[in-house]
This record gives sequence, structure tokens and C-alpha cells, in this order.
Amino acid sequence: MEKKDIFVNIRNLFEGDNYGILFALLKKGITKVYPEDLNACGVNPEEFIKISSIGSSDLLSRLVYWSETYYPGITLIFDSNSYFTIIPNDYTAEQVQFRMKLRQLYWELEGLQNTIWAYRFDMEMRDIESAERLVPKVNLIKEEIELIEKALKN
Repeated sequence: MEKKDIFVNIRNLFEGDNYGILFALLKKGITKVYPEDLNACGVNPEEFIKISSIGSSDLLSRLVYWSETYYPGITLIFDSNSYFTIIPNDYTAEQVQFRMKLRQLYWELEGLQNTIWAYRFDMEMRDIESAERLVPKVNLIKEEIELIEKALKN
């Protein structure tokens, strides 16, 4: 059976159920897939997309994928070569929730730290007071990250 036929069959069975789709692909021995393959299987791409910018032309539009997306039993890794790798994991639903939350918190932390840096050092945006107002939020996120990472270790 060709990959295309497998994708159609999986779509008919699991359309919109990302976990079901990834599990079926893994069971079929398909561990490397391109975004268009996942689309052909009927995935909901929102869980994989970090940033989506629509440009005035296809050349100016871009998608940035999360490097990892977790499900109980499955991790989807985005490779810099524009394909995804599906690998098994032994995460429980709770561990998956924690990992997805960590992914989001690290993203928020990076954005805040970049904003603080710009407020402190970029002469066009220099605003020390605004930078200082963001520091408590950074500290809260760091505390939350620490708590979640501690919970994952236990």
C-alpha cells in the first residue's frame, strides 16, 4: 500500500484526532512525515504551530513549528529539515500536560527577556521603567517552571 493510500485511510478513521493519527502512523512504521503528509492525514495543525504569519504572498508567509509536541505515548519532533519525526514515549497524560505547559512558559519567558533587554539597551526603545515592571512577571514564570520541572522529576 502506498503512503498516499495509508494517509487517506488514516484520515478517514481519525480526521482531527491528532493523537489517533500519530499513533496510527507510528503503528504503520511511518516515523518521518512532512507537514503536507500530516495535512493529508487530517491533523489539526494548531497544536504544532508556534507562530503563523500570513504575508501578502506565499513567499512572505511562514509557519514556525514547536520543536516538540507531546501526547501520552508519542512525541512529535520537528526537525530543522522541514519534517516531523514521530517517536514513542512513556509519558502519562499528566506528564504531557506538564511538558506542554513548560513549552509555553519557556516561550513566554524568552519573549519577556527579549523585551526587557530591548527596553534596557536598545536606544530606540529605551525605557528602564517598563523593563523593571516586567521583572516580577519573569520571576513568576521562572518559579512556575521550577515547580513543574520538580514535579516531572518525581
